[in-house]
Amino acid sequence: MEASSEVPEHVGKGHRWPALRTVATIFKVLAWLIVGLGGLAVLIATIAVAVSDDGGIGKGLLTLVFGALGVGFYALITFAAAELIAIGIAIEENTHRTAEELASRAGSASD
Repeated sequence: MEASSEVPEHVGKGHRWPALRTVATIFKVLAWLIVGLGGLAVLIATIAVAVSDDGGIGKGLLTLVFGALGVGFYALITFAAAELIAIGIAIEENTHRTAEELASRAGSASD
């Protein structure tokens, strides 16, 4: 199989995959919002449950523990989604760079 020496026109004109990079950035911001706002919501819910007539310290602690676990899980999944997009872009860029290098070596070897 012969390597093509043609370079696509978009190479060398800035970053590739701008939409995916934007989505990854949005996911990272969203994950930090989940941590911040979710953590605040868990604290407010814990206090509300702890001081309610039906609640108490025990139910307040359960709210805190399970709320923190839920917020942490969703934040982790959102961070992971952002990193999966970033690693996909990095793999594509490294593969593209390697293919270009191999094509240039093959071209110089045939001269």
